[in-house]
Amino acid sequence: MYIDSDNQPPRFINADLRKGRGVTELIGIAKGVLADGVFNSYELQAVLDWLQANQECWGEFPANIVTQRVNRYLEDRYIDDDETKDLTDLLYGLTGAGAGGLSGSTTLAYNDPPPSVEFEGREFVFTGKFVYGPRRVCEKAVTTLGGTCHNTVRRSTSFVVVGTFASRDWVATSYGTKIEDAAHCRDNKGYPLAIISEDHWAAALP
Repeated sequence: MYIDSDNQPPRFINADLRKGRGVTELIGIAKGVLADGVFNSYELQAVLDWLQANQECWGEFPANIVTQRVNRYLEDRYIDDDETKDLTDLLYGLTGAGAGGLSGSTTLAYNDPPPSVEFEGREFVFTGKFVYGPRRVCEKAVTTLGGTCHNTVRRSTSFVVVGTFASRDWVATSYGTKIEDAAHCRDNKGYPLAIISEDHWAAALP
């Protein structure tokens, strides 16, 4: 294997590891800048500096959403107060903040606007922790109404339902691989699935 002058392997060897570490850093930065409830110009610059230094993460969820939003706002080379407020809300969504003091799930992956939820003949995947009850209870609610459930995201998936609270086993503090896979399959592979919140799913139950 080729080793460079710093005794490092080619960049592609550990690309996935760096991307995962980078997104974890982004969530950490977001939590830090939001800790005092104020998102000032210095903290905005910290986010911009991270994006510039981690361009290989730009295509990965959830950094892709932050990058697209920031790049759109920087088209005129200035981020105004309304755009700063929007970015603040976006970072809150990234971190899953506001879940009653518990670790919440990211809201960035949700379909916007959320679609109507049908149950008959539809396949559901659940991820996270649910206010409604344990996952088996959520799945029973679906099957009772004629739907089916599966443990992983696949082409036949209709809805990925994200629990209000983060799972302790997720790869990041506010999202896991099911959310990551679902976003990739929907946005990059064209799978006709929707990612929705627990609240939106529960509101559709009779």
